[in-house]
Amino acid sequence: MNNKPRRAVIYNQKKYKKALPNVCFSETPSN
Repeated sequence: MNNKPRRAVIYNQKKYKKALPNVCFSETPSN
């Protein structure tokens, strides 16, 4: 998970956002 580049994380987040919108908040604590 951490071995992947920051770009990959954002790209994956977009995919997960569709299936698991909660992951976006868990991965990137905007608040």
